[in-house]
Amino acid sequence: MKTAFPTQSLQLERVNINSTCITLSDRNFSSVNVQITGVYINGKANSLTENVFVSSNGVGTIHLHGTYVEGETYTLKITSSLGSPLLYDVKYD
Repeated sequence: MKTAFPTQSLQLERVNINSTCITLSDRNFSSVNVQITGVYINGKANSLTENVFVSSNGVGTIHLHGTYVEGETYTLKITSSLGSPLLYDVKYD
């Protein structure tokens, strides 16, 4: 039995940002559960405060605690157990 993975199995569904937290909701379009293994903000590793697993066809939430400045844009790189990193630019309006 072969498992086929779509080219982009995780996709950003929603993002919220305030001065102390970026909250990302990622949808998993693959047929397997996915673990978020790492997060980088502007190229620097960010510690995950909890293990994040996204079930098949489900949505997982990632909380990135820190200090964020209104008007700034942050480049996020999310790595997962599927291997292909996700890149997002989010602006704090």
